[in-house]
Amino acid sequence: MELKTIRKVLIANRSEMARRILRTLKRMEISSVVVYNESEKDLLYVHEADEAVSLGTGPLSSTFLNGEKLLDIACASGCDAVHPGYGFLAENSDFARRCVERGLLFIGPSDENIRLMGDKTAAREVAFRIGIPIIPGVHGSPEQIMDSMDDTLFPCLVKPALGGGGKAMRVAGNRSELLEAVEHTARESLAYFGNNQVFVEKQMHGCRHIEIQVLADQYGHAAHLFERECSLQRRYQKVLEEAPAVSLTSAIREKLYHDALQLVRAIGYRNVGTVEFLVDSNGNHFFLEMNTRIQVEHPVTEMVTGIDLVQEQIRLAAGHPLSSDLKRASLKGHAMEVRLYAEDPQRDFRPSVATITQLSFPLHSVRVEYDLQPGIEVGAAFDPLLAKVIVHGSNREETLMRMREALEKISIQGLKHNQVFLWNVLHSRAFLDNRINTSFIDQNLKELTVPLTPTLEEKLHLGLVALYLHWNRQTLSLPPAIRQLGAWKLQRNLTFWLNGEEQSVEIDHVDGRTLSVYHANKIYNMEVTMHGRGKLMVCMQGIWRQLDYSWGEEDGIEIGQGINRMQFTTRRPLTKRSQLNQTQTESIFSDILQAPISGKLVKVYVTTGQKVHQGDRMLVIESMKMENEVRIPFNAVVQDVLYVEGGLVREGQPLLRLAQVADEQG
Repeated sequence: MELKTIRKVLIANRSEMARRILRTLKRMEISSVVVYNESEKDLLYVHEADEAVSLGTGPLSSTFLNGEKLLDIACASGCDAVHPGYGFLAENSDFARRCVERGLLFIGPSDENIRLMGDKTAAREVAFRIGIPIIPGVHGSPEQIMDSMDDTLFPCLVKPALGGGGKAMRVAGNRSELLEAVEHTARESLAYFGNNQVFVEKQMHGCRHIEIQVLADQYGHAAHLFERECSLQRRYQKVLEEAPAVSLTSAIREKLYHDALQLVRAIGYRNVGTVEFLVDSNGNHFFLEMNTRIQVEHPVTEMVTGIDLVQEQIRLAAGHPLSSDLKRASLKGHAMEVRLYAEDPQRDFRPSVATITQLSFPLHSVRVEYDLQPGIEVGAAFDPLLAKVIVHGSNREETLMRMREALEKISIQGLKHNQVFLWNVLHSRAFLDNRINTSFIDQNLKELTVPLTPTLEEKLHLGLVALYLHWNRQTLSLPPAIRQLGAWKLQRNLTFWLNGEEQSVEIDHVDGRTLSVYHANKIYNMEVTMHGRGKLMVCMQGIWRQLDYSWGEEDGIEIGQGINRMQFTTRRPLTKRSQLNQTQTESIFSDILQAPISGKLVKVYVTTGQKVHQGDRMLVIESMKMENEVRIPFNAVVQDVLYVEGGLVREGQPLLRLAQVADEQG
């Protein structure tokens, strides 16, 4: 086959993945066109591309999932090829086929490859036929699944038949839970992947999730680029990845390489892909699936091999044979990636929809994949991924140390995220000893979600700096004469709260640069110098340090350095009764049920006049590609349903009006 010339590429994706593809296109001197939702016109990738075309506003079905619209743009822009990135249409065989029909190269495998491996049940059958072990399971319609289920398969996982990335999966422990799990998975699968077919696998415990990076050309050559350890997961979403998987013996590793390449050759695969396995504690391995696209975690493989996987995708799509670099590939050290998500670990990892007020990433010896800047709102429509942080070292220990250092220096303010959670993972004894499996996070959740606890001296230091900021802001609104007289003399005793803990001080003196207070019969003197937007230098007890800060609601302040951050407020925190409850299945305890998160109301289970009981499902809110159930916290009668299915809601908005009823007796 003749080689194709690629001069211009449409990137049918967004955010950090689009930026990643853009870097390679620029280096290869290939022109680029990106598409964007009008609400995200200020993202960096929109301005870094050679051309950017608006998709308007609206749901994914009319923007990033509208294949014909994307192809119209590609053709009108004079593109030769389309790169789908990951997610969206990356594993949509119809889209890959339509690209070819319209004279465009699809930078990925053939539509036949995608269709075969995208159907998880068909992929399992192929693996089984060529002798690769698979996990026991059943597939078919909901009725067929219920009829075919053997009790030995419980507990089981219900999965989308045409999907990936851990999305829409549910656990069922028995038959009574199975039908509900099938219903949820089918609905989410239809929303995310355009297909509601599901299948069921026995849930495997104590296993590691290992994936093999593979590449193949159209001339029958195939190769692997070693493996990645992807066992650290929450809700089947990967949180941290490493390369190589140091837990594997040479014998197990070679079996995985052999089976991955055997599958590639059996289906005539072309381009870059990933074959995923579970490996149990006895070294037995089981085929999970094959992803026919670039992976979110591909940077760790690039770091240990020095090979640009996006460039290889482009070369292979253009008809080039496997590059000579692949034949000489060897492992160089160890790499690790962590995923920063917009979610609140203190509230069962609920998605955090808010505006970024301040942002700072380390630049030295760290690779950060992101598309954020202050003022950008992280919305509910897309994945909660904020950034990927990747580091490289000579071995796992050195890499782990560098990742800790990198995580300490990251500052993302204005919304909740999982930075402290990742910090706890990196300091867990079991993780340090590499005693991990796919259940690691669930089994250690309490330890991993503990907030950092600064010393009393650190708390006071941060509190006083925040108090200084608060005081200066308050006095700016006073008449100049009062400011000159010393407004602090009007109110010497002040109470504030740090992370909900009450603190009281007596102000001795405060002016434009200094603050002196009495606390616990001791005087503390502090000097402050502003050091740019959201940053200041502070000297306390003769020691200077730099701190970051950002303003929140009602003069609240988030302040700290790197991962050590605290919430300051001069207002007494809400009582526990009036706060949002801390689990996914609860909402505000009131006669008005309020939205616990922002998102789309995809399912309402109740109607006006219906009697409901504590724990009943009320509704489902979709936020950041995750469904979140809201359950009733008390026995009640539904007086009014304030929203209909398909409506968009913001956190705190009233959803249902309830009349509480007494608990039933007997």
